[in-house]
Amino acid sequence: MSRRHRSIENGVQETLRLGTATAKGLLKSLRNHLSRLDKRIAIPDGDLGKRLCVPDARETNGDLLRGIPGLGVVTTLSIATKCRNLGQLDRHQIAKLVGVAPLANDSG
Repeated sequence: MSRRHRSIENGVQETLRLGTATAKGLLKSLRNHLSRLDKRIAIPDGDLGKRLCVPDARETNGDLLRGIPGLGVVTTLSIATKCRNLGQLDRHQIAKLVGVAPLANDSG
């Protein structure tokens, strides 16, 4: 997933450069690079559906997450891979796991 995010960030940067470039050679180079980045991003996108359909420990989590309106394939896979024990925890433990639980920071 992190490789996909880097490719998307590079695509955004190259698109911004494309808007300011004036030399024909530079424009051609930027367009070629954007085309390669788009292909690189498309490969993991197509792969994501296959990964979610493979039966393994994340199957239950994937099924649960796909039932939430508004969550796409990328978000579902990200959550399922980063929180592998999601189906075994209660809501308080999940909040601690993802870092949103209100924990007291008392010194004593």
